[in-house]
Parts: sequence; C-alpha cells; structure tokens
Amino acid sequence: MDADASNLAPFLLYLRKHFSTRYQEIISAIKTVAPFFHDFYLEPRGEKGDESLLLRWIHIDYDTPFSANQLSDGTALFICLAVLFLQPIISQPKTIVLDEPELGLHPAA
Repeated sequence: MDADASNLAPFLLYLRKHFSTRYQEIISAIKTVAPFFHDFYLEPRGEKGDESLLLRWIHIDYDTPFSANQLSDGTALFICLAVLFLQPIISQPKTIVLDEPELGLHPAA
C-alpha cells in the first residue's frame, strides 16, 4: 500500500484475490468499529486497458455500493490502519512510523 493510501482499492483487490484470509481479517476488524460495514465493492470500471478502481463499500442493509467519501473520517482512518497492520508480512514495510494515529478515531476503536 502506498504511504498516502492512494492505491488502497487496488491493494484490497489484490489481497482479496491472493490473500483471502488476510482480506477477511481486515473486513472483520473493520466490522468491530463499523458494524454497518459489510464488505468492499471492488469492481473495475472502464474499457479494458483503461480501467479504474474506486474505493467503494457495501452497507450491511443495502445492496447499492457507497463511495468511500460517505464514510466518516474516523472510519476511513481505521480502515487504512487495519489494512496497514493486517496486510501480509511479505508486503509490510520494515518500519512503520505513525504520528498520533488515535486522533480522529472513536475511543472504542
């Protein structure tokens, strides 16, 4: 995953395809702080060779995917942290430095 999480959607798709156990661990972790969250909607859009992948998610009570900007800032931050810490060891950086990661998170997170 890039440092600014700009490739979060493609990275999650990669995890879902190649590390499904880790992907499910990430989903389970997200559900502990966002019980309304069901899963990510990771379907590329566009012409073959010119596809894009937006980060979208599915609410447990709705079938229509929501945009990532419809998550609270704290939930989005938690998702990034969950992916960072639960990604496979093979793709983890050697060093992770976070400055006050708890800022913006709900106390239950």
